[in-house]
Amino acid sequence: MNLIIQEYFNQIELRLLENPIYEDYSILRKDLLYNEAKIRILINLTNGDSMELFEYLEDNMGKLESKKCSFHWQSKNRKLKLRWDNAPHHKELDNYPHHIHFEENRIKPNTFSPNILDFLTEVDNY
Repeated sequence: MNLIIQEYFNQIELRLLENPIYEDYSILRKDLLYNEAKIRILINLTNGDSMELFEYLEDNMGKLESKKCSFHWQSKNRKLKLRWDNAPHHKELDNYPHHIHFEENRIKPNTFSPNILDFLTEVDNY
């Protein structure tokens, strides 16, 4: 078991349990190998919104690196509010492939390589 990745997963769950905006969550996938992991979480917010978070990450000599991610937040009416991902499209954007989708099909580059905890901080501050 990789203790660095396990601690990261623990931090995610603690954030979801401690913040009252998160009504409930389900971990759909949690694969943990020696130096890599995948996690997929469905989250319901108290206002009726929902989120689906996916991340594939690796432990690179004690530093976690998010290799693939999609953090999707939608309103209770199923309209996109915010999605951070690193799908290999939008090559024209700075910091490719990291980018953010907003309502009304607006897209901008993400200035860093995010992880789930970064996204939850953004949701907390929204």
